Amino acid sequence: MQINAEEVKTVLAMNRLRHAYLKIAPEIEPYLSTGHHDDEQGLIKSYLIAGGGSLHPMAQFFQATATIVATVNAALVAAIVVLVALAADAPIAALVAVGVVMFLIGWGAFFSFHRHALDPLRRFTPRVPTPAVASTINDDARTAPEG
Repeated sequence: MQINAEEVKTVLAMNRLRHAYLKIAPEIEPYLSTGHHDDEQGLIKSYLIAGGGSLHPMAQFFQATATIVATVNAALVAAIVVLVALAADAPIAALVAVGVVMFLIGWGAFFSFHRHALDPLRRFTPRVPTPAVASTINDDARTAPEG
């Protein structure tokens, strides 16, 4: 899961670099196929090449390596628990129920770790936000009480 968190930070840094390139040479924008803002929209554009294309963000999540690894790990946890229950001569219905419940618990736990890969987005204010986000941030700053 740590690899995903590092990947998010790297993509955000690359988006900042692309933004700097655009300040130097704005005419290159048509040649960039990934994001150039370091907020959630920029991250999505970089991950889902050209702003989303045909791949829905949930499809991106389910095909991510961390999700696949979490699914395999949850299946292994369930299999180990089922083998222990089998050694205890549990009935078939109990084996199936225990297997399903342990898979769901295991996958839920791994999923919560995987979700934290996006924590870098929650911990910082973007330096180069997408323009619509920039106006919202500026409006919030103007209306926020001082002090």
